[in-house]
Amino acid sequence: MKSDPVDYQASVVLFCWHGDLENDRGGGNTLAIDRLRFLIDLGLEVHLLSRTPLGSDVARGCKQDWVFNDSLYRAIRRYLYQGLGESRIGRMMLSLGLRQATRFHQVFLEEKGRFHQAVSKIQEAKRAGPVASFHKRRNALMIAGADQLMRLLKPDIVFASFAWNAVIFDSCSEGMFKILDTHDIQHRRAKVADASGGDLGDRDCTAEEEAAELRKADLLLGIQSDETALLEQLCPDVKVVTAGHSPAVMHTLSATDDARTLLYIANLYDPNVMGLKQFLKDDWPTLRADGWELEVIGKVCSAFSRKVNGVEFLGMVDDLTPHYQSAAVVLNLAAYGTGLPIKTIEGLAAGKVVLSREECCGCLDEDIPVLRFCSGEAASCIFKLLDDPDARRQIEEASALYAKTDLSPEMVYSSVRSSLRDAGLLAPDQELPGSTMQAAGAEPD
Repeated sequence: MKSDPVDYQASVVLFCWHGDLENDRGGGNTLAIDRLRFLIDLGLEVHLLSRTPLGSDVARGCKQDWVFNDSLYRAIRRYLYQGLGESRIGRMMLSLGLRQATRFHQVFLEEKGRFHQAVSKIQEAKRAGPVASFHKRRNALMIAGADQLMRLLKPDIVFASFAWNAVIFDSCSEGMFKILDTHDIQHRRAKVADASGGDLGDRDCTAEEEAAELRKADLLLGIQSDETALLEQLCPDVKVVTAGHSPAVMHTLSATDDARTLLYIANLYDPNVMGLKQFLKDDWPTLRADGWELEVIGKVCSAFSRKVNGVEFLGMVDDLTPHYQSAAVVLNLAAYGTGLPIKTIEGLAAGKVVLSREECCGCLDEDIPVLRFCSGEAASCIFKLLDDPDARRQIEEASALYAKTDLSPEMVYSSVRSSLRDAGLLAPDQELPGSTMQAAGAEPD
């Protein structure tokens, strides 16, 4: 932690993420990219540890990006324990598409065996019982890699996501400022899923088990105000602030008055699959008979192998803009949910009418311009919009205004920025430029 903000130098951040920020594109990834861009825009020296391929545009502005993956780990083990030479291990890494392989030698091979021992220890702990189910979601390679990078980089800030990854903080030296982005309240997440007929058992834990991990942090990020209140109850001795999602605000993309295209963007996630199946069963026949079409984007498409009349399963796309442009209504069909509905927030940022299932709106503020429906009632809501184009345009204008005022980085990250400044990790007059935040595109949830 910086002790003298007057003699300011950019704080060093180690940003740890368990997946591939470039290709996974789930709601959690979208939020993580948002956090990463915020830290970069503050002028901090950010190092990204993830499965994201080297040189990805996601890492634009990072001081360095570091990659861990299973193939690399196997190559390192061969080098350590089978006596393969330095040039051979370099060729093996490059054959896996990992450029600048020498950077891994410096980190992972500086103490022979330590990396393997750290991974083995974590894997053994994951197999041991009894243990909270959510502990088994820990990524041993990421945790061991973070341990090595902390000793190499000596970061001022270590940033991790999800309660189960707070174990990373066990390797922090005294003075390192530990930030945990919670994404959700895990001990209630599996219970909500179970009550709705879903299954998120791999997130299951007790409030006590979750709190034990959360207390390792110096700063907890709650994704919305009700979660911040719960986190304060769980961890009264840890500072908690609210930090929602700040997607890039698009120009209002109003479709034509006679547009009859619906848009659903979703990751392969249990409530998304359940919700889409229910929509296709309860609402779609009526809408299709009236000439509507539905575009489905994201990995949720892989759960649907049969063709559905009027539904186009597009999978992953490079650019969402034309799909937002042509859509009359953006849907959030998740059958249940806790946490912030990322799809809803990004639909607002596109200046669209967002129609969301009631189950996903329980934690949204009343002033958010989102239309709500119960399963089986979507068709009637959509028909009303079609009959009154002026009302639809008014909602679109309200969405765009809300995105511009309430979803700006300055608004969303105000408390985080103040917390970093109070900790001496920012210069007193340092502000958020916002340049790369606005350049970052919205990703599917």
